[in-house]
Amino acid sequence: MGFLRKRLQRVGMSRGSANLLLALCTMFWGMSYVMNKIAGAGVPPLEVMAIRYTLAGLLCVPLFRRRLARATARTWRYGIILGLIAFVSSLGIFYGLLVTEASTAAFLTSTAFVFVPLLQTLRHRQLPEPVILLCTGMAAVGIALLSLKDGLHLSAGALLCLAGGVLYAVFIILTDDYAHKEDGIVLGVIQIIVMSVMGILCTILLADPVMPQGFAEWGAILCLTLFCSAFAFIAQPFAQAFTTPENTAVIFSMEPVFGSFYAFLILGEWLSLQGIFGACLVLASVLIVSLHGTNADR
Repeated sequence: MGFLRKRLQRVGMSRGSANLLLALCTMFWGMSYVMNKIAGAGVPPLEVMAIRYTLAGLLCVPLFRRRLARATARTWRYGIILGLIAFVSSLGIFYGLLVTEASTAAFLTSTAFVFVPLLQTLRHRQLPEPVILLCTGMAAVGIALLSLKDGLHLSAGALLCLAGGVLYAVFIILTDDYAHKEDGIVLGVIQIIVMSVMGILCTILLADPVMPQGFAEWGAILCLTLFCSAFAFIAQPFAQAFTTPENTAVIFSMEPVFGSFYAFLILGEWLSLQGIFGACLVLASVLIVSLHGTNADR
């Protein structure tokens, strides 16, 4: 796995610990559905992304400036590729959520984890472990029960969400490749820088800048900055160096579960019995994968 991975393993990052760290990232990304909805009520999506990633960059660049100064040209190339893919994926999902039914959008934006084992199978011509296939199927059924209430309607917005999910699956696979070759923390910082620059350029060229107004919009953007960007985008490549992309994808299937929890907690939205059963299936699949990862380290 290389010198970097051996060095990090000495501080206790097992596959089980990496899975738990990825679950924490997923918890914060589940919160982003509600925070984007609150912020997007008064601020255009491009500007939300520009402010969110610029603030995250201002926080992370000074904090990790020494690591960043040692980054090689290859590290920057990998980080730029990941940042561009993440930006386009996030932008497609954000716009898709604004113009399609919430239930359909939630399902389609969570299908990234299904595409990961499919793409890995095509790429390596080898099926994932049986437990990963089982958990992928369980989580797919769970997300469908959690998100689909009135059928699947493939509008233009729904297609944007689906395209964002496919791109995010590519992002997960490439992050796994790159994080085994480079410092995952530096990759995360570079991603944030790229997404900040893209957000600012797109806002200047394509939108009329509007500053957030009031505590709710600023509070939502600060949550997106601190937890969903500064923490999650650095923790993900760091943790992915110690687990598999298939494991990562199944864990990320918890995103709509956390999203539903925050929607209930903050917006007062209730889950149906069907949704609760779906959430339990997703949680069970992630628990099985996490326990499998822990046993694999022994």
